[in-house]
Amino acid sequence: KGGFIGSNLDSATVKDKVSHTLVLPADVNGLPNLTAKIYSNPLDSLIDAVESLIRDPYGCFEQTSSTTYPMVMGLRLLIELESKLSDATEKKRVVEMKDDMQKKLTAGYERLIGFETDTFGYEWFGASPGHETLTAYGLMQFIEMKDVGINVDQEMIERTDSWLRGRSKKGEFQLNPRQLDSFGGATKEVSNAYI
Repeated sequence: KGGFIGSNLDSATVKDKVSHTLVLPADVNGLPNLTAKIYSNPLDSLIDAVESLIRDPYGCFEQTSSTTYPMVMGLRLLIELESKLSDATEKKRVVEMKDDMQKKLTAGYERLIGFETDTFGYEWFGASPGHETLTAYGLMQFIEMKDVGINVDQEMIERTDSWLRGRSKKGEFQLNPRQLDSFGGATKEVSNAYI
């Protein structure tokens, strides 16, 4: 949403009321809006942080993954958290966030599988040949998506794993040399270790 982000943490037991002075940085003077959030407990701050991960998936394989993979991790936390919450309002918020994340993750999964190449493996835009390190990254993500309840095709996971294993010769992988930004630019040794 833009703007300046800052935080100030104070902790105290409040029986009636409390006052706190906010000291604003000089560079916010004259800006039209200021939003301050006050959390009554650290859990609210954590839930807000997880909520900020909820995004619509878009773009190529790597861009889509940059929205979906963090949501997988956030959803894992919400699943764990839901069973431990006793406050009905917090529980309702977590359930709504989980539902939203599951919908967006399903949409993201559908985008991601569209980048599988004709010869198997995954590539940024779905062009053959597949890219081994990107495929390994995707495979880990698909397995974790499945672990949090997203309907992931097990045959696709097995096919992708088999394709990756088939790219291994004499202890190292046949590597597609293509790179976009720094993702595909790791050394052969780093890529082999990663895969």
